[in-house]
Amino acid sequence: MNILLISHLQKGSGNLHTIERIRTYLSDVDYKCTLTSPDEFDNEDDLKSYVTANSIKLIIGLHAFRAGKLLQDAKINYVLVIGGTDVNEDYRNQNKMNVMTQSVLSSRKIIVFSNGLRRKVQELWPVIPQDKIIEIKQGVQTCPSKFSLTDYIQQHHSDVYTTDMVICLCVGSIRPVKNPLYLVQEFSELHKRRQNIVYVICGPVVDEEYGKLFRTEIDSLPGVIFIPGLPLTDAHAAIQQSFAYINCSNSEGMALAILESQQIQNSMTDIGWGNLAQYEHYGRVGDIKEDFDIISYEDSKGELYSSFKHASHAMLFARNDTVLWDLYKSRAAIMMQMRFDGLIGFPGGLVDPGENPLDGVNRELEEEIGLDLCKHKLQDSDQVVSFVNKRKNLVLHFYGKEVTVNDFSEIEMKTLSAPDYGNETLGMIRPPLYTMGDGYRGLPAFLSNSYAGNSRQELLIGLQHFKILEQDEIEKAVDSWKTFMKTNRQTCGLTNTDS
Repeated sequence: MNILLISHLQKGSGNLHTIERIRTYLSDVDYKCTLTSPDEFDNEDDLKSYVTANSIKLIIGLHAFRAGKLLQDAKINYVLVIGGTDVNEDYRNQNKMNVMTQSVLSSRKIIVFSNGLRRKVQELWPVIPQDKIIEIKQGVQTCPSKFSLTDYIQQHHSDVYTTDMVICLCVGSIRPVKNPLYLVQEFSELHKRRQNIVYVICGPVVDEEYGKLFRTEIDSLPGVIFIPGLPLTDAHAAIQQSFAYINCSNSEGMALAILESQQIQNSMTDIGWGNLAQYEHYGRVGDIKEDFDIISYEDSKGELYSSFKHASHAMLFARNDTVLWDLYKSRAAIMMQMRFDGLIGFPGGLVDPGENPLDGVNRELEEEIGLDLCKHKLQDSDQVVSFVNKRKNLVLHFYGKEVTVNDFSEIEMKTLSAPDYGNETLGMIRPPLYTMGDGYRGLPAFLSNSYAGNSRQELLIGLQHFKILEQDEIEKAVDSWKTFMKTNRQTCGLTNTDS
């Protein structure tokens, strides 16, 4: 039986390794397999001619979009192997989603490599019969070569080489979804304190534009090394010789390098997996204001950021005229929360597959604070600002909505019975919006806390946007906070990275 395998075949890529493994397994049981790229065919008719001429009985395509755009209208028996990029990234782009939907519905079977992928496929295409989705657990075979990672570093990066190097390794293609820049600044800072700690990123540049940004960042960071791809067996050797394997990907569907690392029995740190770990991606101490650029709401939902993670948060507030001790005007009650990780933020979270930012924030508010969407549902007109963090491939959407004092109190009380209370959210916080007589207590002191992502900046923007405080009041509070932090951090021998 002749089988045609269709996948992008860039050297050193995970797609190539995955489709080659599939070919090996099928060839071992006497199927004749031909491996090709979708770019080899001009159109569906070209594919049909090839199939007829070579007596192809079945096509296996890797990725619902990449292979699916060729297969969707070909009217040929084919099976689709779903990748993480399909269900975690490409679905955000409506044109790609249309292609994937057609290719998924027209396929004979759908192959997934994990139960998590199965669930996401079912969420995106609920009309697919259960028996059409086949879950096949992955297996790998590792064959480390005699390649020496330490010798490579000594030869090509002698400035960081030491005889007692501790090498942490990240293997993956250089493109936004793999997020190779995620930990580079942290490892560089660690290298400055301990010269023997080195972070190596190894993989081919798949996205040329992102590759330029990546190289610029890497070149400025001591202790961080880039190896532009290695043969598979050399990569296995590098994993074997490293202290730990680091996975920073926003999207894993096949996870080849992770499985190889586990088989080689290398220590592994996986940044992107786990229940609450998904939030750590953007809510981490060390984020600074300069990491976030303001972009338009329309641009944030466009093609340019379709492969980025998206998160939506909202500021609910009620103006009031209460006065504390006949001295300090409350101005407004604003709802913030203590998160599971000890950081302060606004209610909200990651946008799920198939959602837009507005749907995501309404769903999160219902889950986290029990918001009555029939009464307080947010609209696009409530959007205040959107940010992009290109280093983390993350887009943040910030909304704001004014409610009455009575409604605010009711919402606040309902948070205690919300589904996520006591798990992801640990309690509501009202920031004080006045500055007390010593010039620090009140809002400046509140700004001194540790915040998730850029929640501090969102708070300040919200205060200005809704004219809750005058601009000069905000500036004085910020100046007081920064002065206090600088003085006290210098006293403690710390640096202020959270500003």
